Amino acid sequence: IDRGPLPAGEPCLISSSALCWRGRDGAPKAVGIEPRPRPWRPDTRATSMATVVQPRRVLIVADGDLSYSLALQRAFGSVIELTATVLPSAQELVATYANAAANAAELEGCGAAVRYGVDATALTSAELPTGGAASGLYDDVVFNYPHLGDSGLADEAAHARRHSVLIAHFLHEAAALLRPGGRAHLTLSGKQR
Repeated sequence: IDRGPLPAGEPCLISSSALCWRGRDGAPKAVGIEPRPRPWRPDTRATSMATVVQPRRVLIVADGDLSYSLALQRAFGSVIELTATVLPSAQELVATYANAAANAAELEGCGAAVRYGVDATALTSAELPTGGAASGLYDDVVFNYPHLGDSGLADEAAHARRHSVLIAHFLHEAAALLRPGGRAHLTLSGKQR
């Protein structure tokens, strides 16, 4: 479907590996090809004659109705040890999202941990499960589409600064929870920077 030209300077995706920018005339201008990421493989450690697969410890922060965490758990099953967190209490979450209770129940049924009342800017003080890892550290900490929920701010610049502070605090907290070589994943939307 052709939706017409996008504004100049807006990013677009030509294919799964080619990135471009829209020029002043709205036409795509290719600026480079990104290599396809290598497929993820679980960490393995050789012990005598057998190979033991260590589950990848994943922390999902502020997952709304828990649907992203559930999709990840369904996709990777036992090769991840998942902890999903949300800021509201269990009661507030169920009152806000129709599918939240079912999503949480299925996650817990699969062995994932669900934690309520977890602030993305105070992860180190949250009661997160240590799981099988003695260190309690994670391989991946994920925060998709961070927002403050206060879209009523009239001053756009102040709103952007507050979001920048949220992201900075999250990254600081995530760094403290990552094992050496671990990764923090941050997904931004629209004009977020």
